[in-house]
Amino acid sequence: MRRPSKVKEGDWYNADQVEDSIKKISDALGSRGYAFVDVRPRIERNKEKRIISITFDVQEGPRVYVERINIKGNTRTLDKVIRRELEFAEGDAFSTSRIEDSRRRLKNLGYFETQDISNTPGAQPDTTDVTVEVKEKPTGEVSLGAGYSTTDGVIGDVGVREKNFLGTGQDLSARFGISFRTQELDGSWTEPYFMDSNITVGVDVFDLQTDLTTESTFRQVALGGTARAGYNIVEDLGQTWHYTIRRDIIDKISSDASLFIQQQHGAAVTSAIGQSLVFDKRDNRFDPTSGYYWRFNTDFAGLGGSVVYERNVLSAGYYYPIADQWVISLAGEGGYILRLGPKVRIVDSFFVGGDNFPGFQTAGIGPRDSATADALGGREYYDSTLELTVPLGLPKELGIVGKVFTEAGSLTKADFTGPTVTDTGDLRASFGVGIAWSSPFGPIRVDMAVPYLKDKGDKTQLFRFNFGTRF
Repeated sequence: MRRPSKVKEGDWYNADQVEDSIKKISDALGSRGYAFVDVRPRIERNKEKRIISITFDVQEGPRVYVERINIKGNTRTLDKVIRRELEFAEGDAFSTSRIEDSRRRLKNLGYFETQDISNTPGAQPDTTDVTVEVKEKPTGEVSLGAGYSTTDGVIGDVGVREKNFLGTGQDLSARFGISFRTQELDGSWTEPYFMDSNITVGVDVFDLQTDLTTESTFRQVALGGTARAGYNIVEDLGQTWHYTIRRDIIDKISSDASLFIQQQHGAAVTSAIGQSLVFDKRDNRFDPTSGYYWRFNTDFAGLGGSVVYERNVLSAGYYYPIADQWVISLAGEGGYILRLGPKVRIVDSFFVGGDNFPGFQTAGIGPRDSATADALGGREYYDSTLELTVPLGLPKELGIVGKVFTEAGSLTKADFTGPTVTDTGDLRASFGVGIAWSSPFGPIRVDMAVPYLKDKGDKTQLFRFNFGTRF
């Protein structure tokens, strides 16, 4: 066992470090089944040499096993929904590390305001009773939404969602959204433990219209659905398989649009199977402050339909707290589309800029038809972000923090060739600052970013503003 004490020879004496070492030793023994230990520091002072010797006296009891698990505070969530998130069961050896993992899993459900797990001595000296006490919060919403983003302009939506349907953990939703750029109707259903097994199943349907005349002078209409099934391979490592069938139409192409876009007018059917492999050790999936994750997505189109390609995307992120409300994070993502048939359509290509690359407009970097300034997308991209979250001296409860970040990446390999196609693949980079507010009305973020590496023809953007609210 690694030495859990934070006190080292030669350090200045620090009472807080001594207390923290007691906790570390207790937790280390607790993770090995010793639920009740008594750690006492024996301190010997040498006034002449001005040194202090510390001996941690550990009085450990017998290994302890979980006798009973009591669930409290769940007024609508079924007991089994909570129990299946616990990393231990009656009869298992007690482990503080499994307690912490279980607390994190309950927090990630998003069903509870608080989730406390405590233990008390059981009926026998080598047993303990564990109590899981939760405080539930509303998980259903009938919402009207309004907002503004520099990508979509004014946004409005109406939706119904229940993340914990009848206390079973099922997630149902239906939504209609509209903005200057998009009209969207979608529905979703997810069962996280299908037939009480470690398999998550779900179905999504969508009808989407997107006006891309600003970036590439055409409109996309998509109608389709996805069936998915996922499972955990080991703790924190899960895989999801999905099948998608959709019909995409490219129409309303401007008369002065790029010839490469005009050639893609019409409809196509995509029949694709894919998978997503995710390893997630973040402390909170919604607002992480520590931990890391990586994700690998693969899609193969060509099981029927009229579109054939293979798409791969790898992403990862790391979060490290350097002080209270100070978090440094590093995230990166890269993707590649392998052409297996005719040219990859523009609606299946990657685009970079805007929300995924501050400092540039949506689809602001990458291959472009210099004759018309239309973005053509690409089959290969990478993007990385180094960000520092800083407090602004405001009360923590307000949820307002500052952001300092730098972004670097590129997009290349357009599936079009011609004398007017510019496709350098050169590195682009920007530096920026921002403010993020987890407001009662919804998330708000304002960024100001300045590109310091760019290509001729790239479209830049100094300010980016996103705001949304629900009531």
